[in-house]
Amino acid sequence: MSFLDDIPDLIADALGDDFLDAVLTRETVGAPDPATPWEPGAVTTTSYPCKAINDEWASSYLAGGLVNAGDCKVLVLASTLIVEPAPGDRITVRDETFTVVPEGRGQPAVSTDPAKATWTLRASR
Repeated sequence: MSFLDDIPDLIADALGDDFLDAVLTRETVGAPDPATPWEPGAVTTTSYPCKAINDEWASSYLAGGLVNAGDCKVLVLASTLIVEPAPGDRITVRDETFTVVPEGRGQPAVSTDPAKATWTLRASR
């Protein structure tokens, strides 16, 4: 175990009061019924509580084509979320819901810092 393993919890303890209660929501499509394999399986929605804040991207990201107009940044304390965020997930912060954008060119949809203390989500309203 390295001293880096403690950093996510230290960051969460230090900044937890500054971050807001949030919920990451993920929809998963189940296996189809063998009798009707052409129909998709039932969709299961799972909610994961976490701490997050939302912000705008710096103008240099927009000017450089790294993000699209209307994209926003959502920062999540990693130690408060039990899953790794993925494109297509939705996250609700302050009663506003954002969708993590699909992978494409520019800024990644999901990234983390070297200590894995935070997740940075590229999301749209």
